[in-house]
Amino acid sequence: MKIGIDAREFFSGKKTGIGRYLWHFLQCATASDHPHEYVLFCNQDTQVPLNHPKLKSVVIQERITWVWDQIQLPLNIAREKIDVLLTPYFKAPIFSSSFIVLIINDVMPLLFPEESGAFRRLYFKLMLGIAVRRAAKIMTISENSRDDIVRIFKVPAEKIRVVHLGVEEKFRSPEMSTEQIRRKYALPQKFILYVGNLKPHKNVQCLIEAYEALPAQMKEEYRLVLGAPRSDKYFPDIEKIVREKKLAHQILFTGFIEEKDLPSLYHMSSLFVFPSLYEGFGLPPLEAMACGCPVVSSNTSSMPEVLGDAALFFNPYDIEEMSLAIRKMLEDEDLRKKYRQKGLARVKLFTPEKMTNKILDVLKRV
Repeated sequence: MKIGIDAREFFSGKKTGIGRYLWHFLQCATASDHPHEYVLFCNQDTQVPLNHPKLKSVVIQERITWVWDQIQLPLNIAREKIDVLLTPYFKAPIFSSSFIVLIINDVMPLLFPEESGAFRRLYFKLMLGIAVRRAAKIMTISENSRDDIVRIFKVPAEKIRVVHLGVEEKFRSPEMSTEQIRRKYALPQKFILYVGNLKPHKNVQCLIEAYEALPAQMKEEYRLVLGAPRSDKYFPDIEKIVREKKLAHQILFTGFIEEKDLPSLYHMSSLFVFPSLYEGFGLPPLEAMACGCPVVSSNTSSMPEVLGDAALFFNPYDIEEMSLAIRKMLEDEDLRKKYRQKGLARVKLFTPEKMTNKILDVLKRV
């Protein structure tokens, strides 16, 4: 089978979430004994992070995106005699000589409109509405996301296959360069960790308020470390909240965290907190679990599905309940040990190999 992939997410010098997803898939797929060929459709800014005899890159100059999407890409699909096109975006060619399999991680712009402009929301809904009907099959990353797609776009549930993400091996056996990492990010000896962006749906403001409600002695013993880049659009707002609450001494910002340093940060932290209101999947808590860090998490969207019984859950809209969950975990070493073990067992269910085999199964059935 000849599989085409829209690979524009492989930006030079930048690894996005979608790019990482495709990279894991291609790594595992090319290492397997499946006889498939993979044609990566790129633009002039694409830098494919993998070189393998099963991979072929086709560079198509992109000047006007919709022309690339709807004219240049279909022409090259036909030229390369592609059997099935895998596209990781909310859009796909309206006319194509191949079958199309669409990957939709979530429908965030429609659920949190305040985080997207009106034009983006309209374009997203229009193009995704066309793509879900054009696609032979749709893949998404959780049952929760599947339910959202079915509800909003009236797509038959049987057309959608859930393929959970996988946790990279580096999180399962992190290199322990702890003191070097501690100095690099000015980390305290004991800390509570959050990793992610600062968009409103991540609910970081409520996390700050939940931390503020902890006993004074506990805040002195455990700092709150927010792992988010200072370039984040919402960083000034969050920083202002911290200053106004006079918590600048207890709440620390790491700035941008290099990907290679993440496993060590997870491993060093006393507790990982994930207060998000909505996630298509929610990979950071699983990464923390893989590194032996106990997790407390919101109980909304995909989080119970993904984390199972391996996290202590709270209602993310209830600051007191969130604060109580954090306090309960920090006060009880036996409880933290219990959730460490549960987390290590849970994360074994999510591997890049399992993810890849499910993707290939979907493509083969199309």
